[in-house]
Amino acid sequence: MGGDSKPQTSETALQRLERLRASAQGRRIVPMPMIRGIGHLIVDHTLILEVLSSTNFIRAPYLSDAFGEGLLLAEGERWSISRPVVQPFYTLKRLAGHAERLGKFADELCEKWVTAAQAGEEIDAVRDLVGLVFRSSVAVFSGVDLGPDDPRAEALVRLTGAANQLAGLGIFDPKSLIQPSMAAALRDDRKALEEVARELIERRKAESHEGSPPNDLMSALLSPSFLEASVRGCPIGQKGLFDEIVLLLQASVETTSSSTANAIELLGKHPEAVQRLRDEVNEKGVHTGQELPWVTACYREGLRLRPPVWFNGRCALKEYTLNSGDVIEEGGFVFVCPYLVHHDPELWDEVESYRPDRFIEGAVREGATYMPFGLGRHYCVGASLATLVATSVLSRVFGVLDIEILARASSEPHAGFLLGPALDSKAKVTLAGSSSTSI
Repeated sequence: MGGDSKPQTSETALQRLERLRASAQGRRIVPMPMIRGIGHLIVDHTLILEVLSSTNFIRAPYLSDAFGEGLLLAEGERWSISRPVVQPFYTLKRLAGHAERLGKFADELCEKWVTAAQAGEEIDAVRDLVGLVFRSSVAVFSGVDLGPDDPRAEALVRLTGAANQLAGLGIFDPKSLIQPSMAAALRDDRKALEEVARELIERRKAESHEGSPPNDLMSALLSPSFLEASVRGCPIGQKGLFDEIVLLLQASVETTSSSTANAIELLGKHPEAVQRLRDEVNEKGVHTGQELPWVTACYREGLRLRPPVWFNGRCALKEYTLNSGDVIEEGGFVFVCPYLVHHDPELWDEVESYRPDRFIEGAVREGATYMPFGLGRHYCVGASLATLVATSVLSRVFGVLDIEILARASSEPHAGFLLGPALDSKAKVTLAGSSSTSI
């Protein structure tokens, strides 16, 4: 299908993809040269839906080789074992039982930020959100409260960042290499997360001697039916258990922290949207469990403009002919870019404008044109948890504070698969109604 014509060495990852899409000339797939062989960038949203829904396209095998076979990366037998164990614990009905506790965590964060506002101090916005999300994820997963300042939360973010860099090697920049900092994170921060897994396992085993353990995901993963389940003739066992825990935490913390930070930054620039949020919270409250459609719409619009997983790839198990007639060779890589879909002017009105109302008036649903949590078999199992945590934070902090991100969150994708703000992002917070700063 030709080559990547006139590559620009100074262009960003997004600029390269936009150039490839612009050069499609009516084609629905364009070639995307990699460090080894040719990949295929799918520019048609209906074909993206076909690929992500097909069992013939799997996550790159080298990812599970490097990071284990938890649900995030699982395929085949392992996926068919892990998915039915994990998914029931992240349904809306199940998460409703955690809403009060997660709301308490968000209240504590809000109180911390209010104190900073009263003292005229800046806040470590993203670090605080990472701590909150890590705490919330562990609590839902195991019932354990590690507190808001566990240092292993940042270890998890560093590990995810290194994994993100590794996943992008050879795709965006053929000259990129594994850097020492990346190797250190993959080694040392992985150990830190395994310590979390070990601690949670030991706590649960201690509880089991005192009576029946809680009915949560940790208990399900420690059950013989999971640990002794056979994958390619071998039981999942302790290594597989650690893979599952670490990858579940990775998948939930980085993306939820990023999407919440992005939602905060975008809301902070639109005072009229903040006022509407406050009106809704004043009317319905934040502790009632009632749906807050405007708060949710603000979060969903943030996901449209900055999808945390902005780029994704799959590998063909065997030769496959798409509905377009394009043939993907066995072992061939196909790439999809939710960011480009979400910013396609042919699919969205006022595509670059911040318009949460489109998710109320237009009743946008997830599918081929809106895929912030993916599609198909690997649809994000924690999507409902991410939405619950983010809306809990947004409804509370913007109910009483004005927030201005000072170190701007990353608004453009980099040479990896994740889009998120800098960990050291600072923010200015002022009590609602007292800010003299134009945002």
